[in-house]
Amino acid sequence: ERRCSKLEIKGQTKWMHVYSIVFPVAVHGGFSDWFEWRPCSVTCGQGVQERIRQCNNPLPANGGRRCEGPDTDARSLDGNWSEWGLWEECSKSCGQGNRTRTRTCSDPPAQHGGKPCKGSAVESVMCNIRPCPVDGEWSSWLPWGPCSETCGKGTQSRLRLCNNPPPSNDGSRCEGSDTQTQVCNKRRCPGKVPREQRQLVVSFPNSTCFLSKAVMDGKWAAWTSWSACTVSCGGGSRQRTRHCSDPAPQFGGHKCEGNDIQIDFCNSDPCPSKCFGCKRY
Repeated sequence: ERRCSKLEIKGQTKWMHVYSIVFPVAVHGGFSDWFEWRPCSVTCGQGVQERIRQCNNPLPANGGRRCEGPDTDARSLDGNWSEWGLWEECSKSCGQGNRTRTRTCSDPPAQHGGKPCKGSAVESVMCNIRPCPVDGEWSSWLPWGPCSETCGKGTQSRLRLCNNPPPSNDGSRCEGSDTQTQVCNKRRCPGKVPREQRQLVVSFPNSTCFLSKAVMDGKWAAWTSWSACTVSCGGGSRQRTRHCSDPAPQFGGHKCEGNDIQIDFCNSDPCPSKCFGCKRY
């Protein structure tokens, strides 16, 4: 810039040219106050509310820096649950199972620092609480019963019970036989003679008579009444006996064939069980 200046020296006035140089100053930009919140972007459902501010307080000039920071602000939005989904299939076909359903925090989701949904995203309930069928399993074999003969050829039996566990809730019964039989007392009876040679010896003074006597084989008497069952439920056993006394074997007759004890199953219904009950959790 050039301009003229007056200079007085010893009563004389002189004019002179004065030159000046102007250097521009950098002005950094500054944000204005936030504007009012704009209307929601939608009238229903999931929307957003925003507000802005401008970098004009002051405007950046002469190479000054622009405003630092965002010029847009979004209002925080709390999350809200969606509707529950459909129930899934039960985890078990019988017994105590579970089924679940879910929901998501998406109606709307939490935004811009909003609070997440409160509560659980998963709901579970018990299902199919009817008991499962239980197939029967054999117990260990019971001890062998007495031999049908004290000597000679006899038989003895033993039992096992279908109670380990007993079948319940339409489960199948045990497969196989519940009785085993084996030969016992194979040794020959002492002093035994053939049936056709059996005689009754009667001694008189000066003589001995051999009288033929009818050989009488033994026959079973009637069975006694059944004993009480060993358990009230769940599968037990009871027994009854008979005696070889109708008639008893005489004069070398055979003893009764078969067992003098009989064992039977009883009270095979399952014992009452605890109710599972329904419970939501």
